[in-house]
Amino acid sequence: MSSMSRRALRIGIVGPLAAGKTAVLRMLRDLGAVTVVADEVSRSLLQPGKPLLDRVLEAFGREYARPDGSLDRAALGRLVFADDEARQRLEALTHPAMLAGTRRLIEEAEERGAAVVAIEAAVLYVMGADRLVDRVILVTADREERLRRLMARDGLSRQQADERLRLHERLGLDHPPADVVIDTTAGIEDTRRRVLEVWRELTGEGV
Repeated sequence: MSSMSRRALRIGIVGPLAAGKTAVLRMLRDLGAVTVVADEVSRSLLQPGKPLLDRVLEAFGREYARPDGSLDRAALGRLVFADDEARQRLEALTHPAMLAGTRRLIEEAEERGAAVVAIEAAVLYVMGADRLVDRVILVTADREERLRRLMARDGLSRQQADERLRLHERLGLDHPPADVVIDTTAGIEDTRRRVLEVWRELTGEGV
């Protein structure tokens, strides 16, 4: 980071599947935050021609490459969903690169003068990115509501959606430590009100 850059307020966004993290991140962006999405960082690092993709395919096999050379994320996802050892091997490869990529995007935003940077990462703590942030917001919702959203969003059966939620619960991703909680169960307008409340609390704006 340039010596002239001012360090932004860095906010981590965590929470379980289908809790509304993306919606909350979008609301924070509308309020003025620069946003970073860990999954997008991962996708960019795993594009054809990138060293990380080569390392992943070397570790798991070329059968996880599509004909165009890109990663078959769905197939690899099915493997790591069912196999903890495979998931841990994948995380050992990808998380250090994701952490470095996330740090770089934060610092670039600060060099451009960002006052607030919000980072959405369900695996914030697992990948070690909690060290990069000042405050953590847990976005959550009633489990039945999250099941409903996940089924509608991804076209899953109730059993499939429940299995995904259970994995996140087993990994401790459903209720990680946080400074602030935003519950989205009541819908978009209630969430928007709560996000504004939290924004003012964390930034001091409008207080």
